[in-house]
Amino acid sequence: MKAPTRFLLVLTAVLLAFSVFGMLTINAKIARSATNTNSSNSTASGSSPEAAQTFASAARKVCFHVNDRVGLASTLSWEIREALRAKNRFDIYLVNNEPGKDDHPLLLASIENPKIFWTPFYCHATFDVKYVYATDTTDPKLLQGASDEFEPGSLPEKFQLRVRGTISVTDTTMGIVTLPAYRKHLVEDPAKTIVEAMTKALDDLEKKVNEKPEGSGTS
Repeated sequence: MKAPTRFLLVLTAVLLAFSVFGMLTINAKIARSATNTNSSNSTASGSSPEAAQTFASAARKVCFHVNDRVGLASTLSWEIREALRAKNRFDIYLVNNEPGKDDHPLLLASIENPKIFWTPFYCHATFDVKYVYATDTTDPKLLQGASDEFEPGSLPEKFQLRVRGTISVTDTTMGIVTLPAYRKHLVEDPAKTIVEAMTKALDDLEKKVNEKPEGSGTS
């Protein structure tokens, strides 16, 4: 094999390797997407008159844990953290391992039923994001449950809040898109939806615990 031919083959292999590396690591997207997102959530809350005294400080803290934090779930974890930061009202704690007894209020999230097909020029995905926000428990089984009965024996001065939801995503993207960019595209809006639902529930509960009982007033 002649030297120029060998050089061209080596150069081609190097360029191909860099292209593959870039598609797997660089966040770049020049593509058109058709994305359909359906979300539903439910909220349960309870409080005592004393809860207003502890609400402000307790509601600032949020621990969050995403199950199986690799691939798409890792990107979801990052986007949830960014959405929480954007609110500029939370003290954020990322829980890497199973939540412990002090890791609450707790936001749990999980990606379920993922079917992801990615190429640099065509992508298709369907998956669900399930999440639960709970102020009063760190039980990881909470994510799989359907009941939001509060734990017996909770201290009366606690406020209690559960927000539970499911976000279903279907997406088709055509154009030039790297794998990191596609993952971000898929979970950026679900992460914002989760944080918005949690924030709205906190705001609604804050109004509730700070309301004066009907008929009360100052003399």
